[in-house]
Amino acid sequence: MKNSLFLLLLVLMTFTCASSVKDSTAIGVNCQPKDFAALKTLFRYNPQQQTPFIMAHRGGPSGGFPENCLATFQHTLQQVHCPLIEFDVRMSKDSVLLLSHDDELDRMSNGTGSVSKSLWKDLKTIDLKNEEEQVTPYHPPLFREALHFLRKKTCILIIDNKPGTAMDLVLQEISEAKVENQAVLICYSLKDAEYVYQQKPNLMLALGFNQEAQIAAIEKSGIPKSQLVALTPREIQPAGYYQRIHSLGITCSLGTNGNVDTIPMADSKALYLERFKAGADIICTDRPVEVARVFGLHKQ
Repeated sequence: MKNSLFLLLLVLMTFTCASSVKDSTAIGVNCQPKDFAALKTLFRYNPQQQTPFIMAHRGGPSGGFPENCLATFQHTLQQVHCPLIEFDVRMSKDSVLLLSHDDELDRMSNGTGSVSKSLWKDLKTIDLKNEEEQVTPYHPPLFREALHFLRKKTCILIIDNKPGTAMDLVLQEISEAKVENQAVLICYSLKDAEYVYQQKPNLMLALGFNQEAQIAAIEKSGIPKSQLVALTPREIQPAGYYQRIHSLGITCSLGTNGNVDTIPMADSKALYLERFKAGADIICTDRPVEVARVFGLHKQ
């Protein structure tokens, strides 16, 4: 009898372990690349990809957690498999790099004025607001704090270098934090991307692929296509548009923040699925936890 029970337990354990491996494979990605080559492989277009990457726009503010906040990053990490944590970098008047989506302070904090015209000693004391516009006990973190907090966690860093922020300072802090094998830097122009590639050739870059002229210029640039992520328009494009980008081996990111994200989940689930089916390999969303549930990427 004991032997029978032992054998039954062994079978159940084997089945459970096999199911876990299968589920992990279905998720299909490793968000802890060991080196830059592994990071490039992670973002290489894969026609067999079963689910999109979930990019947490502004870190994924929800449940009372404010945007661009370390506590918010932690909340997303606890809820979503392999998240891409997107956050925004701006520079204070005294050239300190901190996280902030807007230059103006009033929307996301109890501060007044702007980041670019304020000193860090004043910015670090303001309180951040959550999505319900309630003041929280959290303060704006330094860029370097965010890098060190996310370093070696099971996620990818998507760094949005906002206009007016000194690129050289951003690159310096990325180097000092040693997150090159875990990060993608968003550039607002091909010129900026080419400059970054010259200064730091081992860094993934994200660029807008919005118009024919932009795409043609990117195709002709000296930046290896294996180091690019395409930021595509929010509305679904014709199939040929995604096919062209995919033919270069480049994955496509599509933002649902500001449009699909504003629709109740009961009505928007099909819209997220539609975008992945159309060619969006990455869905950039303000509600990563809910979208993760749509694709079976929510941590139970």
